[in-house]
Amino acid sequence: MEELLDGMSAVEFQRWREFNETDPITQDRADLRAALVCSTIAQAHGAKLKPSDFLPRYGPPPEREPMTDEQLKNQAMKITAMLGGKVKHRKT
Repeated sequence: MEELLDGMSAVEFQRWREFNETDPITQDRADLRAALVCSTIAQAHGAKLKPSDFLPRYGPPPEREPMTDEQLKNQAMKITAMLGGKVKHRKT
């Protein structure tokens, strides 16, 4: 670090700081850049997803109300349809 400070003027150092504010040199927001790419690709294929849908979530997950049997059935049918499966309806 000392060698860096000896070879760089205060003006140059300030310019690097300003540049880093507009286009960070570090990987601090690599997650955001990856999320932007993912959402762009998903949107190009017709998905309605935002970059925030691809960002990691930290901390405990939010608590949800348990799903009813009907909601579970509907969710399973949607997933089956998305994966190209066929749903057989039972006669009751």
